[in-house]
Amino acid sequence: MKRRPRGEHVPYTDADRQYLRKRGNQRVRKRRVVRHTARWTAAIVIHVVVIATLSVGALAFARRATRANEFALRTIEVAGLARVPDATIDRALESVLGPNLLELDLDAVAAAVRTEPWVRDVWVRRVLPRTVLIEIEERVPVARVARADRVALVDVAGEILPALAGEASLALPWIDVPDRWNGELLRASVRDALRGLGLMHGMRPDWYPVVARISLERDALAVVLRDGTRVLLDPSDPGRNLDAWLQLRPEIGRRAGLGGTIDLRWRGRIAVVPASTGSEHERWNDGSDSRRPRR
Repeated sequence: MKRRPRGEHVPYTDADRQYLRKRGNQRVRKRRVVRHTARWTAAIVIHVVVIATLSVGALAFARRATRANEFALRTIEVAGLARVPDATIDRALESVLGPNLLELDLDAVAAAVRTEPWVRDVWVRRVLPRTVLIEIEERVPVARVARADRVALVDVAGEILPALAGEASLALPWIDVPDRWNGELLRASVRDALRGLGLMHGMRPDWYPVVARISLERDALAVVLRDGTRVLLDPSDPGRNLDAWLQLRPEIGRRAGLGGTIDLRWRGRIAVVPASTGSEHERWNDGSDSRRPRR
């Protein structure tokens, strides 16, 4: 062992302190570790036993509650129905409603109600002790589509829906689509037509009721008003010149009369074909460069 010179104070290193630790101190420290470990182990075991006991009790209570007559399903309340008959909802619920309210699968109930085409969304919740509440948001028709010998209605999202009794004659604009178009082609065409209708409604809500028909042509979205005026819009930009035409319409009516064809597909130009002659052609410039027509 290396001796230190007398009178020289050199601090102990960690290795020295470990070497100089007495065996008695080491035994005391081990006993403390054992007691601490045992204490935590006992606490964990007690918590596990308590949780297991509570879980078993809760499960037993739940089983007894689901079998109890106090939670038997007695009432079904449906809110939000306007055009869907109650009997239609009742038929959709026959296979999913069970005898006990607590065992009722709310997601299955909502999925069953959504199978009705006129239902846009649905929310289901329990009202203890014996009632289930179903809140329905129905679709709202905004246009009509003629399909062979029947009439279908269209909502704002472009969903094509069967017309209920008496709804085929609603005062809604027609969307003219060839009968041979079906599937995604039909839905895409309807959505394009609704885009033009929605734009006109957003810019001038008072004008929406005067729209009689709307159709997709080869290079135009044609809107026919109830006074016979035919308005041609650019399918890729239905709003082009629309606001300018609405502002100039009184002046155009005085000079060219009502009806005729209004072509708004050209940038910076409004082309007018009066109904009286069918051939006379006038152009209105909204102030932009119009030396060369651009689409």
